[in-house]
Order: sequence, then C-alpha cells, then structure tokens
Amino acid sequence: MKKSSTLLNLFLIFMKNKFLLLKLDKDYSNIVNNFLLSAGKALLTFRYFNKRDTGVIKNHICTYILLEDNHPVGYGHLERENQIVWLGIAISETAQGKGYGNMMITKLLDTAKKLNLEEVNLSVDFDNENAIQLYLKYGFVLQKKIDK
Repeated sequence: MKKSSTLLNLFLIFMKNKFLLLKLDKDYSNIVNNFLLSAGKALLTFRYFNKRDTGVIKNHICTYILLEDNHPVGYGHLERENQIVWLGIAISETAQGKGYGNMMITKLLDTAKKLNLEEVNLSVDFDNENAIQLYLKYGFVLQKKIDK
C-alpha cells in the first residue's frame, strides 16, 4: 500500500480494560457529535466537520470512535472522494499524548490494507508537528505543500 500526505453492523475491539474502539455502522452520528463536543482544541486542526454534517459518516469506507471510560476521545475514518482515499483522525485535547493516535492510525491502516486500498492520503497543518511526526512514523511522505 502506497501512503502519501498532502499538505504535509457495530463491531467492537477491546483495547486493554478501559479502552474500546468502535467501528460505527452507517448512522451513529450521535456518538460522533459527542466526540466533537468534547474534543476541545483538537478541532482547531481537525476541521473535517466544519463544512460537513456528521451524517456524512454513512458514506465513509469506515469510521472508528475510541472510547475511554465510555467517553469518546478519538475519531478516525477512511473516505473515498472520487479516486482518492482520505484518512481523517482526531484525538481530543485531553487525551493527546496517551498513544491513542497510534492506536487509531494503526487500525485505519490495517483496515485499508485488508480492503486492498493501494494509497491513503491525508492533509495536515504544516505547524502540527506532533501529527506530522506520527504520519512520518507510519510511512507517509510529503506530496506537496499548499499555502493557505
């Protein structure tokens, strides 16, 4: 599976004892809304839902929510837009630095591999150094830089 980055029916997977990764079926937008309400400053760099209703998840290849003590702390998806598969990921402000980004991206890339997706793309803010390091760690490469 070639990875690149631009700009720089309910399935449960248990992670340790207090973590749960949910694969959302087509319309579980309520739990996504709960994540967005609790994500804090993470939404400054994850702007996917700024111009989209959460109902868009019904069109995703897959959507995952990471729960910690039954509270949504992570979100991830794979989405096909024309011929491009996009990866989206966000970890709530209060849950960052706990390895959840690694857990989420691992699950998303495993899913992409199982689905024989040849390429996964993402975009990231140039000054989001932690996210860039995470993506580089997983083999993403800079495709192009876009000035806003």
